[in-house]
Amino acid sequence: MPFPAYNFLFYILVLCVGQADAAELRVAVASNFYLPMQQIVSAYEQQSDNTIKLSIGSSGKHYAQLQNGAPFDMLFSADSNTVYLLEQQELVIPGTRFTYAIGRLALVSMERENDTEAKLGVLAQRAGRIAIANPMLAPYGRATQQTLQQAGLWAQLQPRLVIGENASQALQFVASRNARFGFVAASYLSMPKLSFAFVWLVPDWMHEPIVQQAAILQDSPAARDFAQFIVGESGAAVITSYGYHLP
Repeated sequence: MPFPAYNFLFYILVLCVGQADAAELRVAVASNFYLPMQQIVSAYEQQSDNTIKLSIGSSGKHYAQLQNGAPFDMLFSADSNTVYLLEQQELVIPGTRFTYAIGRLALVSMERENDTEAKLGVLAQRAGRIAIANPMLAPYGRATQQTLQQAGLWAQLQPRLVIGENASQALQFVASRNARFGFVAASYLSMPKLSFAFVWLVPDWMHEPIVQQAAILQDSPAARDFAQFIVGESGAAVITSYGYHLP
């Protein structure tokens, strides 16, 4: 039976409308949230025509890029201050700033430490370099500085610190054994093919909360849809599976 011409035209019209509605979102993501974001994006793209293009880096680096006109549609920062400052500069769509996760800090080593009860004490008792994210650029670096100050070790350990641009680079120093210890995002503990011999989760009270916020920079239905997915049941399940607290 011949395919009616009006049905064919209707099919083409629907196809074109669907293609017009599909969008590619350019999303800047803090390095500590890369793994869960990859999983969230995969789940989102399975149920949406929209696609997500990720750009990974430190929150400080993304802040500088956005001030220089980087064409991101959304930002997922490792802190709240970066998004707040962008909002004050009118680089964020009003009313779209939200907290998507509360980060956790971990002290790790590829070497087994006999005295696991020593916790932060192993840093004073053992030799070797200690990798941290840059406190001036990275929220996890600031949390590390606050933790060491709380323990009275910040000044003592200064000569042994190896400063990475972000939490991801601090992790690389430890994984490559260029540093004996490292303060990293707890989300990295879920990385495949990476097994730490020593892990200590830093208590939340030892540093200010690592409030990770996001915002829409270029308004669109696709950006708002993805933001809703992140804070929905599917997004929340992935976020908690990587050791984050929910807001």
